Amino acid sequence: MTLISLGADPLPSHTSRLREIDGEEVVIARWSPLDAHIMPHGGVEVMKRIVARLARTPASETTHHLAPSEDPHDPEACVAGALAHAASPLAIDFLLDQRRRLREGLSTPVAPDHAAVLRHLIDPPLIVAWGPPNVGKSTLLNALARTEISIVAPEAGTTRDHVGVLLNLGGLVVRYADTPGIRPDADPAEEQAIDIARSLVSAADLVLWCSDRLSERPALPSTVASIVPLDLRSDLGLPAKPAAFAVSARSEESVLALAFVLREALVPIAALQDPGLWAFWNA
Repeated sequence: MTLISLGADPLPSHTSRLREIDGEEVVIARWSPLDAHIMPHGGVEVMKRIVARLARTPASETTHHLAPSEDPHDPEACVAGALAHAASPLAIDFLLDQRRRLREGLSTPVAPDHAAVLRHLIDPPLIVAWGPPNVGKSTLLNALARTEISIVAPEAGTTRDHVGVLLNLGGLVVRYADTPGIRPDADPAEEQAIDIARSLVSAADLVLWCSDRLSERPALPSTVASIVPLDLRSDLGLPAKPAAFAVSARSEESVLALAFVLREALVPIAALQDPGLWAFWNA
């Protein structure tokens, strides 16, 4: 949404010109004879083109604001901005209720541990799968995505670089990185990819520490992420000391249960049900 001040020029002349910008259609909300909001059907690049065109018209003395959340002193504007770019469907009702709490004058904050994880509703957290080769990490990603994202083959080293995708886990959108299998005899190209994977683990919000009944979990790089030890290919059996959670990519029920576990690890239901005010604009 762009706020323009049209100076001494009347609004109708700019309305007609805006409709011709690269074929872009816009909706204009007129607040006064000289001020209006221009709302294009498009993203940031479309907005930039419109602003650039305005700069070449008699409206060249206008000011524009690309995001309503730019003013950190206006909580309502911050909530509106968060609603505009929140990635997760779970964020919508939660943020709308924050607006209600603001208007009702609620001042009791959400619990600090809840405030720390609620940010994942707006900016997708990073999940990284880390484990040895040939334990089913890529197969698991394809099952979670419900489509073929990663190449699956019986040969070790098939995944030679990390594969990233956005996943919707029951309303929480996450960034998910499938990484190459960790093995001591990796060739130089694999080792370079593993180094990149290590940096992803270091930056992750949650790490799936994977193995299966025949493999051991490789050592984890240093990370502050939450760790979920995970046994893959559980339909083939479990190791002697099973992890807290096991999954079979062949079982939809098993994959859905894992999706719930991951969502709960990142944004617990208790955080979504916290009755306090999430004053993220003060963070």
